[in-house]
Amino acid sequence: MVIRKSGKKVIPLIGTLALLGSASLGGLGFRVAPAATHYPKLTFKGTITMYASAYTPLLPGQKPTPGVKPVVALDNAAKAFEKLYPGIHIEFLPNTSTEGTNQWYETEGAAGQLPDISWVQGPYVNIDYPKGLFTDLLPYFQQPNPFIPGNKKWINTMNPEAVDSSIVPGVKAGTTGVYAVDGDWEGFGFWYNKALFKEAGITKPPTTWGQLVTDSQELKAHGIDPGATFGAPIYNWFAHIFQPNALGASRMRTILGVKGNTAGAVTSEENAYFYNHYGDWLNPSKDPALIDWWPAAKALLSTWDPATIDVTETNASTAPSPYSLFTSQQVAMVYVEGSDMPKLVYALPKKHQFPFGMFNPTSVMGTSKYATNLVTYQDVGGPYVGFQFAISTHLADSTMTPAKFKAALAWLQFITTPHWDQTIVNEEENAIPIIKGTTAPPVDRTFQQAIDKYPFWSLSAFDTMTSTSFDTIDGLFLEYVNGFISFKTAEKEYDADAAQIVAQFDSQNAGLMAKFTQQENARLGIK
Repeated sequence: MVIRKSGKKVIPLIGTLALLGSASLGGLGFRVAPAATHYPKLTFKGTITMYASAYTPLLPGQKPTPGVKPVVALDNAAKAFEKLYPGIHIEFLPNTSTEGTNQWYETEGAAGQLPDISWVQGPYVNIDYPKGLFTDLLPYFQQPNPFIPGNKKWINTMNPEAVDSSIVPGVKAGTTGVYAVDGDWEGFGFWYNKALFKEAGITKPPTTWGQLVTDSQELKAHGIDPGATFGAPIYNWFAHIFQPNALGASRMRTILGVKGNTAGAVTSEENAYFYNHYGDWLNPSKDPALIDWWPAAKALLSTWDPATIDVTETNASTAPSPYSLFTSQQVAMVYVEGSDMPKLVYALPKKHQFPFGMFNPTSVMGTSKYATNLVTYQDVGGPYVGFQFAISTHLADSTMTPAKFKAALAWLQFITTPHWDQTIVNEEENAIPIIKGTTAPPVDRTFQQAIDKYPFWSLSAFDTMTSTSFDTIDGLFLEYVNGFISFKTAEKEYDADAAQIVAQFDSQNAGLMAKFTQQENARLGIK
């Protein structure tokens, strides 16, 4: 195990440019410019520790998992950076199940023992964690990235939705901060078997929800099981597509109280603000758009095997695996998270591999009278995957000095150049690079184009409202989808369930709601 050593106790921690010029970096296979005046001059000499989450490379002494190709891109980037700065060493910390939790940040930060750079979800820093763990990077975003020739502002290379989603209410009313650099994005998509689609006479993937339903019916008519979904409540994820579409981007922003917020940034405090001010629209009697899409969802799911959709939070772990159903060609498409499907198919014996692709319907027009032209589909918290790194303050990391901070900042700038972001993210094969100038693998280009062109307004009611709200609404949805109750009955029960959930939340969080509402009103100028 690699351990972090300092003047304090020795503790185990975790690890989860366009390249410039033409000078060769030894046998590493990199090309990088010789020393240039635009590179920052660093006085720090020593080790920078980094918890890299999903991008943690194989560490010294570790053996690769049989059948799993180890990731090496971030380690290669470190070696290239160390060539530029011979006195600096980047040390990656072991990736375990213990670190990366709120408790870990709090306890290690309180002891001054956080690594210099950590994977962390930016929007949570100034809400869920104690004040002062990580550095606000927004001022540095406004300065050039010195490793990108001609760059005037580092922020200009970033995906604007990723930056916006990290701007969160501060500890004091009226303050905001951006505490992490985001370099990847993950989302849900429909992966499809091109051979099975062709067998059913379908020559290209659907672009609308209506066509998706028609294609599913056609597949079923040809004796092909149309699709399956992941082993988690399905209502929640379809709601992420339809509810924001009906409510609109403007209302999504207003409701959350945070400009550009996405599902991954919805915290208990933001929910408190949201439900306290807009609780009425949770009931279909006040806003029928919240449930009017259910028939469109049922039209699709009625063509699928009931065993793959009758999945609730309580039985998700025993549900059929959509990944195995797809790779064994038992279904023609699957609606799953992430972009790791390619490596699963390519891992099959050659004779069992098949042509496949990914799509997302870009229109749900016609699915209900409330449907709009806004393009939305389910994401996994926007850019909150593995490439989101923050720099510890001297309060959370007693080894952090101004010189060391400057070196840590340069390292983050180095790996968020287009070349390294693309190299690091594409190798891990579970996300899409989002620094401007990067390109995803061919099979993921559809998803990358969607990220570049369309906003993610993922929000569905009851995601984290109470401990039972997930099961309550998802169970009701499945009763309707499986034909046990009519839409009229479902609407009536939804109305009652929503009112009960809101009342329970209000009762359990009265103090939090009052405090956060006061803070948000001040921040937004509402009296």
